[in-house]
Amino acid sequence: MEKKKFDYYQVIIRKADQILEMLSLDDFVRYALAYQIKQVIKTKDFETGVPLFAFSTKGALYICPSQGYESLEDYQTALENKFPDAATFYAAREKNCSTYSEYETLLSNNITDTELFDKMKKAGFIEGYALFDSQRKQNELLPQLPSITNAKELHHYATEYLFEDFAQFKKLWEVGFTTVLEYQLAHEKGINNAAEYSLFKAGKFTKGDDYKKAKGLEIKTFEELKQYENLHAGDYPKSSFDELLLINILSKFEQHSKVTFDKLYDHFLKSEEKFRHDNCHGELKLPKWYTKRLRKESDVREFLTANDYVKLYGTFDADKDLFETISIKRRKVVVDGSNVAYNSNFADRKAGVFNADLNNILILVKKLKEEYHFEHVHVIADNNLIHKAKDKSVLSEIKTRCKFTESPPGVQADLYLIDQVKKQHCLLITNDTFKDWKLTDRWVDDNIDFYRIKFVLNGEVVMLPYMDRFEKK
Repeated sequence: MEKKKFDYYQVIIRKADQILEMLSLDDFVRYALAYQIKQVIKTKDFETGVPLFAFSTKGALYICPSQGYESLEDYQTALENKFPDAATFYAAREKNCSTYSEYETLLSNNITDTELFDKMKKAGFIEGYALFDSQRKQNELLPQLPSITNAKELHHYATEYLFEDFAQFKKLWEVGFTTVLEYQLAHEKGINNAAEYSLFKAGKFTKGDDYKKAKGLEIKTFEELKQYENLHAGDYPKSSFDELLLINILSKFEQHSKVTFDKLYDHFLKSEEKFRHDNCHGELKLPKWYTKRLRKESDVREFLTANDYVKLYGTFDADKDLFETISIKRRKVVVDGSNVAYNSNFADRKAGVFNADLNNILILVKKLKEEYHFEHVHVIADNNLIHKAKDKSVLSEIKTRCKFTESPPGVQADLYLIDQVKKQHCLLITNDTFKDWKLTDRWVDDNIDFYRIKFVLNGEVVMLPYMDRFEKK
């Protein structure tokens, strides 16, 4: 409320020697303030009965028609808030409207519920609508929300979609969001504008970190990011992506396979086609991240002949035009030590006994080395396995037959096992299906089952069903 500046007195003027009538109420107020008048008389014209304001100074009585205002402070407040007259000012006050703009909004929206109007006002929608309407007209990229044509409709929309007030609505709307829920979903993914969130959804991403990584690589879809990561996982330094693709193909050929160059080259080209994506002009193009060195058939021949990484999986005979995969025994194999050690025999499992038995590992390693003649066997176990094993003395013999590694304290051996398979495309002996890892690691979900070999262990007998199809030499 406007601070009171004047004291008022109701009087009847009978007679005065000198009366000066001011025609402008604005001049009257300015004059009173200039001469620091504190006492103002409220009276009426003796002849017409028109209400007057008056004050006395310097031997004269100054009067001015009140124009319907009850006080000079009311007149000033009305003037500051652009009310056209006293009647409108007081009618607006009854509706709790502070400005003429608010009052116009109330009338134009046909708002009869003063409680509703007060809520709209406190939440900022009365003043905010004009700003909203102006901004959307000036910026066509903002959500236009054409169904909203006044402050009441804006308030209704904002309330329906859980905006707290106009300030929150404006903040989210200016970055493209039209509902609080949509913003919250995007914010949880680390995305703070609607345009980015639309790309996130269009690309079928589920994690914000994946989207940010993909964006940095100019990758548009989650499926393409999976392609990138599957190739990038291999530990083949300085290789281009088409070389990584070819190495990945070679790593999955069966033992003793003999593949003609034409068949291999055709398989490579067809696999590469899967990496082409629409460039938004109706053309299928390889992505920018997919670097190429194998541009011609001769490039592929030279790569198969000379590249050291190729030799990990086989040899290319240029004269016979054949690629032959190496014997399985020359492939590196990693063993999930903890999984094997806890693989109790049938009787123990039936009795509910699950003890860590290092002898299980020794039996399996002997099988791999003596029957399948694997040259590179690497057992990786959890750090606490040795402390829980009942036959610790067996460990020394295991170490004489193969490489044995314990994961650091507090770190799962699975992390190291998976890393070995990712980087070197080696075989993995385990009965673990890696269900949890498949939920969080795309490479594991897509590839681990190809390299994973299950085993059956009972007493001194171990069987490797997958391996039995390979010749024992």
